[in-house]
Amino acid sequence: LHDLVIAGLPSDFAGLRTLDARPTNLSPERTSFIGRTEEVARLEEMIGGARLVTIVGPGGTGKTRLSIRVASQVLDRFVDGAFFVDLSAVTDPEVVLPEIASALKVRREPGQDTAEALRGHLRDRQLLLVLDNMEQVVEAAAAVGKLLDGSPGLAVLATSRVPLQLTGEQRFELQPMPVPTDDAADAGAFDAVRLFAERAAAVHPGFELNERSTPAVARIVAALDGLPLALELAASRMALLNADALADRLTRRLPLLTGGPRDVPERQRTLAATIGWSHDLLDDDARILFARLSVFPGGSTLDAAERVAGEGLEVLDVMGRLTDASLVRRSDPVTGEVRYSMLETIREFAGERLDAAGDREALERRLAEWVLSVAIEAEPHLADAEQADWCTLLEREHDNIRAALDVAEHLGDDRMSVETGLRTSAAIWRFWQERGHLVEAEARLARLLELPEAQHPDEVRARALGAYGGILYWQSEFEEMRRAYEEAAVIARSLEDRELLASALFDLSFVAGMADGDFEAGEPILHEALEVLGDGDALLRSRIVGGIGFTRMLRGDAAAAVEPFEQAIEIQRAIGDRLGISQNLVGLAGMRLMLGDADAARALAREATEVATALVREGPEVATSSTNASLLSTVLLPNAIVASFDGRHEDAARLLGGWERLERDFLLRFPDVAIARFGDPAVAAREALGDEAYERAFAHGFDLDIEGLTALVRAEGGRIDQPDG
Repeated sequence: LHDLVIAGLPSDFAGLRTLDARPTNLSPERTSFIGRTEEVARLEEMIGGARLVTIVGPGGTGKTRLSIRVASQVLDRFVDGAFFVDLSAVTDPEVVLPEIASALKVRREPGQDTAEALRGHLRDRQLLLVLDNMEQVVEAAAAVGKLLDGSPGLAVLATSRVPLQLTGEQRFELQPMPVPTDDAADAGAFDAVRLFAERAAAVHPGFELNERSTPAVARIVAALDGLPLALELAASRMALLNADALADRLTRRLPLLTGGPRDVPERQRTLAATIGWSHDLLDDDARILFARLSVFPGGSTLDAAERVAGEGLEVLDVMGRLTDASLVRRSDPVTGEVRYSMLETIREFAGERLDAAGDREALERRLAEWVLSVAIEAEPHLADAEQADWCTLLEREHDNIRAALDVAEHLGDDRMSVETGLRTSAAIWRFWQERGHLVEAEARLARLLELPEAQHPDEVRARALGAYGGILYWQSEFEEMRRAYEEAAVIARSLEDRELLASALFDLSFVAGMADGDFEAGEPILHEALEVLGDGDALLRSRIVGGIGFTRMLRGDAAAAVEPFEQAIEIQRAIGDRLGISQNLVGLAGMRLMLGDADAARALAREATEVATALVREGPEVATSSTNASLLSTVLLPNAIVASFDGRHEDAARLLGGWERLERDFLLRFPDVAIARFGDPAVAAREALGDEAYERAFAHGFDLDIEGLTALVRAEGGRIDQPDG
């Protein structure tokens, strides 16, 4: 936006209050925000005077909505933006810092822990963190306090049912909305009444406040103590009842449903009673399914509900009754199946019913078994043309995957549960890599592999070690990677499993080159892997053959590397492995460049780019994290090298900016051995352009989203015209 100055007209205007004026991941509100004017103003004032503010209150008071509204209102105070971190599905305090790092797109350097990386990122920034639902991970508060100590420009707005108990914490006790008195003369002026009326109109078009309905709504709001969640639950019943009937039912039933613990606030007991009222209206089958669905922290598809929670039930019919009662919400995604989920407070209530029935452990085991079945089905597609679709599916199920892996840890003395967790992790590790969950994945697999029941030297442990090594590779943690790959190879040899051993040897071949810079040692290991594999899995064979090409490339033997690259590409074309095709075309392009055939190198780099960006374009939600970002990044650097070779240094700088952006956004750290072999295009570009022009071109590439980067790298020959201005 530009401010046009014209003589005689005003030229000074207030700053624009838009969510995109500062860096942020705050979501626009999907329903109207009603009331809480004084609360918003008070919290804005508190954030101005304190660096840690906690909104404290029971479930259902609207803490999350209020925190997002306040953060959007004060966004312009923070040069480096405001970021929302949803902790509602996190139960392990150790995952809190990785979740913050993920929201901020902070990646670790080799040898760093997450806390150190975050402190380095935040040290000189002016930024607001919104930490939502801290109550179940309140033990992580000390780690948050250390971030504040080391980052003078950082402010934290937390929501929790309990205070964080940190020095300097300013607590804001969020109360229910004010409610009208019985005479209801001024009921329409109360925000709680307006909230109920608007939500009621959404399910019963034509409903409005008038002389007949307003007194009844006043009774409803008073009976529910002005709790926003309770109001929304009750409003959903307006699809079936009029206001008078609803008020009568609430008045009769609520006094019978206040038997919660005596040491919690009355409003909490009232909220439980409100949910309990809806629950008590259900038939027996609906109550059973309601309780069982609480094991899905990330919601579920109908198929998942049937397989995990549907024993003895007609799930489709019963699910309909639960959605009608507004205890379960239905969402229709742009792609994929319809999903069913619960508000967190309702899921907690349902979980209590599951515990009372004594069914939790059985349901959690079923959840873990179902997650494993999904992981096994997804695994072969995480490196083929359907990768984007399967990564999107796993992203939707990620909270359920986390819950399933939690089961393995909690039942660490149960071998079957631990094996289920290890097999799940081994199957989906490439999803974790693609979507920037490497820090969490590393921590989870490390804990699982340390469990006593994970120490059996069997196929399950070997495959989990291979996955763990892969996660470490993409973070350049080469020494720990060495230990994982070496143990996996020892186990595979002892089992005499040819395919398992071939895979372990393929992994092991990376160790000497990546960890020690010895690019001679890997090739004999790869030849042994080929011999062991024999006529086995074609995909694995192509990767081993391609590995021979890369080993020869990295030791500088370009002529000898051409043949294995071409062989690998031929196999991969036959089986449709476009991921492998793209990677080996990149290697072959490098060989042609080293051999002096720049035209062939350009053509091969363009073909690799076509393959990689075709996968990106086929992702169901382009320009979001559903795309194959790490594959796209593997062609940005080669194209930058080619552009540098051609003397197109501005193009090289833009491509390098995009490469850095993807590394940051997806928390990946790519080994830069190619730069050691072909030279650093950034150095050449700086020398040719000067620092200012280089930084400008680099920033242009860095500022592009996935869609823009795809267009950048697909442009013919990498030739991107400088935008106007």
